[in-house]
Amino acid sequence: MNHLAQPYTDPLKTYEENLMAAFVQKPEKVPYYQKAYDALNLTGSGNPQLKWFWSWWGFAGGFAFLLYRKAYLAALVAFILGILMNVVPFGSLILMIVLGGISPYFVIKRYAMLKADIEQNHTEIEDRIQAMQAVGGTHPWVVWIAVIVYGFIFLGLVSMIMELS
Repeated sequence: MNHLAQPYTDPLKTYEENLMAAFVQKPEKVPYYQKAYDALNLTGSGNPQLKWFWSWWGFAGGFAFLLYRKAYLAALVAFILGILMNVVPFGSLILMIVLGGISPYFVIKRYAMLKADIEQNHTEIEDRIQAMQAVGGTHPWVVWIAVIVYGFIFLGLVSMIMELS
């Protein structure tokens, strides 16, 4: 089913809630991201401030979570940092904790930038919702790639343990 077939509009929700739902495209995740947006947008300017906001998906998924949520530059930086932090004792764990706390910022920052751009280029609310729906969402293929990669890592670890036995 094409997720763009039906716009994410609910007459019982505000414009902001409908726009966030169009961006997130997973109804069960909308309250989390709306709460993150409210927490990170303390000034009310629409430009989120870097602030700690915990995400278990950011913690466990790291760069893959950011790639899944289409925050490409942040995903690239997290990937490079992940490689570099392997030389530091407990570096990967430290990076996981940091990414767990700041990953939502990069997703919300992307939302705020897209929102500003869409509001500048579209006057009708329905057009704005549809435009956000077209550029928001996720990359479901990232989940499958992550499962395969982590599966190979797990098999490699099991193989190493078996070899030592």
